[in-house]
Amino acid sequence: PVVKAEGSQVTVTVGAVEHPMLPEHFIEWIVLDVDEANQKAFLLSKYCLETRVVYPERVPMYWGASTLREWMNGEFLNAAFTAEEQEKILTTTVTNENPHGMKGAGADTEDKLYLLSHEEILHYFPEQSSRMAYATEHAKAQGCTIGETTGACRWWLRTTGARKMDMWGVRVDGRLTAYGMQDVDWPTNTVRPVFWMDYSK
Repeated sequence: PVVKAEGSQVTVTVGAVEHPMLPEHFIEWIVLDVDEANQKAFLLSKYCLETRVVYPERVPMYWGASTLREWMNGEFLNAAFTAEEQEKILTTTVTNENPHGMKGAGADTEDKLYLLSHEEILHYFPEQSSRMAYATEHAKAQGCTIGETTGACRWWLRTTGARKMDMWGVRVDGRLTAYGMQDVDWPTNTVRPVFWMDYSK
């Protein structure tokens, strides 16, 4: 991994998506948290990497059963990270909220890659403007929503939204939203993965 500091922001370069990006086009990650005792760091992708639905049908849904979770921890993980890099990505017991009391929705999941929750984004990004994020050219080519004035895009969180078929997300101006273009099958929202990295290796 390559670590670079710019002011108060630290970015880590690890992982590469070979297509449609060039092999040398690495993914940049922002360090959100560091656990020095256990030599691990919590990373969030600097950019919105992919335009993708949470689930292909508009049905009651939650993170643990979503096709987005399956894709992130399967196809994307294997495409974006080498075997050596994957050894540094820790499997995390992810705590999930269940605002609607759906069966199974509140169960913990075991994930290498996942999304921020509603609670976590308020903790790490308390200011609205700090939540604004920008899409890669790849995500733009996939048709993500781009704000006319901000140039930022919408991105998913993993917490179920206002209805059982909604997920929380971030709007182009950084506001959090639990409905309206947040249906689980909405095709123009993007993905910013997070993970804990073992930096002792």
